[in-house]
Amino acid sequence: MANEITVTAGLKATKGSQVFKYDTINLQRDLTGTKKFSNTQVLSTTEEQLIVSADITTPGYAIFRNLSSTVGQIITIGVKPSSTFYPLVKLLPGDVAVLRLDAVSVFAKAAAGTPELDYTILEE
Repeated sequence: MANEITVTAGLKATKGSQVFKYDTINLQRDLTGTKKFSNTQVLSTTEEQLIVSADITTPGYAIFRNLSSTVGQIITIGVKPSSTFYPLVKLLPGDVAVLRLDAVSVFAKAAAGTPELDYTILEE
């Protein structure tokens, strides 16, 4: 089978007379693996590694969502190659991000409070 994954993305911003629009793209990709891992993790203000099943050895597409509705409960997602956390993605309450991962070791932390991060990672 082919094209088991469909990713749809677009972006439009309007501020006064300024308009930015990135047309919607529908991307089809093959799914080689058969496994997925889904979890909802409560975060704190200290970065922590996201829990991922040992079955996911080669990660592929992932979707992340900040389940908080509280202003200020921002989640950052990133990497921690040694002792330093490098944030790469910022999710405001309710935000969603779809990424193609290149590593299983993903970290996240909250700016304040204890927001929940809901995520699913597909095997490549």
